[in-house]
Amino acid sequence: VHGNLTQFGAVPAFAITENTVGFNGGYDSFNNNFPNYDTTSWCVTPETKVLVCDKDFNKYVKKASKLKENDMIVSFDLFGHPYTTNIVKILKGETTRLYTIHTKNYSLTCTGSHPIIRSRGDKIGTSAANLKIGDDVLTYNTKNKLADIEKIVAIDFVDTEQEVLTLKLKDYYTFCCGNQRDGGIVSHNMKEMT
Repeated sequence: VHGNLTQFGAVPAFAITENTVGFNGGYDSFNNNFPNYDTTSWCVTPETKVLVCDKDFNKYVKKASKLKENDMIVSFDLFGHPYTTNIVKILKGETTRLYTIHTKNYSLTCTGSHPIIRSRGDKIGTSAANLKIGDDVLTYNTKNKLADIEKIVAIDFVDTEQEVLTLKLKDYYTFCCGNQRDGGIVSHNMKEMT
């Protein structure tokens, strides 16, 4: 089953490198240039800050490039309650276009296919390339008990070659990331492959 415009945007903005476990080929290997929903790498930059926590649920941010397998990250259930989950695997890829999604308080730089959670109850998110100014996205601040909604106030993109990282997560499949130190935009990423 291949993605559609609603899920992925008109042009996937990434390519999988040959050292990415479980993937064969890259951008041009997808039928019709659309990624396979079951194996697609949805990515953030190595500089992206990801909300992590220790065993006592003390929250802090860590650059994606510093994350390791089994690190505990802050995740969210469908009601916006924070939980913890572990990173199962970190995959590397490349992109030729980055999008930056801005809300009043947060921003996130990611690939066009990276799914952004738009509300509590959203199970799959909307690709960054399909978001527009005025859309709602789910955000989280470490001072709050629940994730909250903010409107997108700006969207930028830049064409550049960039390494990107994908997190495969164990239980809950959402995480909080962005360019800030106290929270960010809630995203969906790869669940553990079985």
